[in-house]
Amino acid sequence: MSVFFNNLTSMLRLPNALSWQKPGWADLLLRQIEGWLDLILRRLDSPLVILSIAFAVRLLWIMTVPITEAPDEGAHYWVISFIRDRMSLPTLNDLFKDPGAAYYGPLPPLGYLPSLVVCFFTPGLETAMAARIGNAMAGLATVSAAMFVARKLFPYDRQLALCLPLVVLFHPQLVFVNSYTNNDSTTCAISSWLIALTCLVLREGWQTRYSLGIGVLTGFLLLGKYSGYPILLALFVGLLLGAWVHQLKAKRLMISSLLIAGVSAALSGWWFLRNYCQFPGDVFGLKTMLDLHARAYTEPKALYHFPAVDNANWRNTVLMSFWGLFGNMNRLLPRQIYAVYSLFMLVSMVSIASAFIPIFLPRPTVTNMMRQFVDNNRSEVAVWTFLIVCVVSSFVGLIGASVSINATGSPQGRYLFPSELASIALLIGGLSSLGRRTGPLAVWAFVGFNAWSSFYSWLFLLHLYGLRTRIF
Repeated sequence: MSVFFNNLTSMLRLPNALSWQKPGWADLLLRQIEGWLDLILRRLDSPLVILSIAFAVRLLWIMTVPITEAPDEGAHYWVISFIRDRMSLPTLNDLFKDPGAAYYGPLPPLGYLPSLVVCFFTPGLETAMAARIGNAMAGLATVSAAMFVARKLFPYDRQLALCLPLVVLFHPQLVFVNSYTNNDSTTCAISSWLIALTCLVLREGWQTRYSLGIGVLTGFLLLGKYSGYPILLALFVGLLLGAWVHQLKAKRLMISSLLIAGVSAALSGWWFLRNYCQFPGDVFGLKTMLDLHARAYTEPKALYHFPAVDNANWRNTVLMSFWGLFGNMNRLLPRQIYAVYSLFMLVSMVSIASAFIPIFLPRPTVTNMMRQFVDNNRSEVAVWTFLIVCVVSSFVGLIGASVSINATGSPQGRYLFPSELASIALLIGGLSSLGRRTGPLAVWAFVGFNAWSSFYSWLFLLHLYGLRTRIF
């Protein structure tokens, strides 16, 4: 991305707003850091090493977080225990027998599949621990998708290609979500691979096998947590961008779209038909879920009103719960950590925006130059546009949840995790565009800070909870 935006700014003859000339000591520091990075790259440039580290990190968190300090884990565990014991999905009567624990029963079950698989194949292991390990395995699928996407986004820069999976690997809130039983981790993994496959299409062109793969993943996403649904809008935009990049004829685009829709409907349609019959007229199961929750607790009331973003509490909660807000959303990190994350995000956004400033300047030649640049870099423009749409779609979905379904609690940053890869890729891309010297320093500063934050967060929770080998 740094090459892409640097080319854009140089074409329009406007220097990057955050690039500046460094004194001599910066060159020496950069060479020293590059030497360290080359050493790290030689050690980490292996999917097996990265995945092993990712699992070890998540295992430490699994053995630290108690079930009482993991949001709704008891309710998620109820669904897994029911399916494991009875080898069937819960009915309406089953749910209303224990509404305080069963309110996730009406929702799609695929998010629990990794936990169920590990439970079935490890009969000697405590079920709750096995369920958590299965959830962590879904987290590894997200990390593997990050490695794949990074190679497509940064094919000529090994360091940037390594940074994306490293940030995803250590992202404190993502690690926390991966360490206890839920349906968020699997949904994040599915959407991450859907993003990866769409990027592949934008880079390499349409093929029937890619359409089949997208159809399968879309079907799986429909059977995951509803927080993944906003990615479907981004997928639609991605299909249109793919047709534009590779000059796809309308007939071919229609066939590919019908193939994707047909495969996804064949995989997921049965669930919504079952819900319609099992929970009279409640196709998505959301009304039944809220009814169960209201019976056990209180009637949900709207905490926020549209557009929600005008509420300072909403904005702060989203920021904190995206990077690191643990326990039952009551274990905060020091505010300085959130401030540093915010600074990295701000600098990255300014860096990206600075590349587009010339577009709005009153110069008659800009429009033609911009059109020529886009035509010569269609694939690059399409990929990064698609990633931006992914982030925006998830954010809009979070706003929608906050003012409607999520009225029972505060906004949760994990609802943005279906677009995790897009968010982190844009953040890294923006930092890398600061300049030849500043860019690498900024990126690795962010990677290092994120890893340190993850370790600090675990020590913070370890001090509170200690280590355990059993969940119950």
